[in-house]
Amino acid sequence: MVPDEREDVPAEVLQRELEIGLAHALPGVEIVDRDLGLGTIAADLVGVDPQGRLVLVLIPEDPGDASVLTAIDAMSQARGTLALLARHLEEPRLALDLAPQIVLVGERFEPRTIERLSVFDELELRLLEVREVRSARSVSTFFVDPGAGAAGAPPKLEARGVENFLVGLDEDQRAGTELLVRRLERVGEGVQLVAAGERLEWRFRGAPLCSVAPVGDELQANFPRGAPRPLVEAEDFETFVEGAIERYFDLLDGPPQDEDLQDVEIVPPADTGPILTPEEIEAFRE
Repeated sequence: MVPDEREDVPAEVLQRELEIGLAHALPGVEIVDRDLGLGTIAADLVGVDPQGRLVLVLIPEDPGDASVLTAIDAMSQARGTLALLARHLEEPRLALDLAPQIVLVGERFEPRTIERLSVFDELELRLLEVREVRSARSVSTFFVDPGAGAAGAPPKLEARGVENFLVGLDEDQRAGTELLVRRLERVGEGVQLVAAGERLEWRFRGAPLCSVAPVGDELQANFPRGAPRPLVEAEDFETFVEGAIERYFDLLDGPPQDEDLQDVEIVPPADTGPILTPEEIEAFRE
């Protein structure tokens, strides 16, 4: 459990606050178990993401060099025992063909630790640091990506990761995805693209905007708290960009809320013109 100075607060309340905070940092991940122990794995929380990936949340006592070994060991153990873990959890949504994701949570990770663990894809390993906001009204706990950089940082495009992602797509999906990358790069300052092998995810100020991932032969779009949407026609890609813009302006107004964009009417900013030009739509159809 993340250390907390409020000794008078029951443990179950602190546990619930932890899960609420992680719900924003890990959108779509559903917690299915707690306090998992198997071999050297000691996971505080166990979750499943929308794609069926097993997510293990670890809160190491030492966020320094020891956490590097903890993370690597947990990844190896989880991969080798995934089928056994699936049987124990009795969770039918678990996808045995997807490598588990390890999430390390700590108050502060040393810069050297962040650098050493940055070699792993985010879908394999993710670091989250705790930020606590106190006032007379309440105490709020947030979890942020220590590698996301300061708000307002220039957009980051991981070209190699994007190229690897495109390899597995058919011609139409590849063309549509390339348009998404170019369009969302222009949405605004601070928008960051994270390419993690099986998924492209866009973020703003550390909060998720949207993501795309192949599921079978289909390319699917995902928004926080929303059901996946297929990307087939050119208009689907345009609607996806409009949804990302809507989400961007929502985040400009304040911190992420527990929302479902599936139920939000998407209205593009006035006087911006079409998100995709007629020539680009025609090129995609060809």
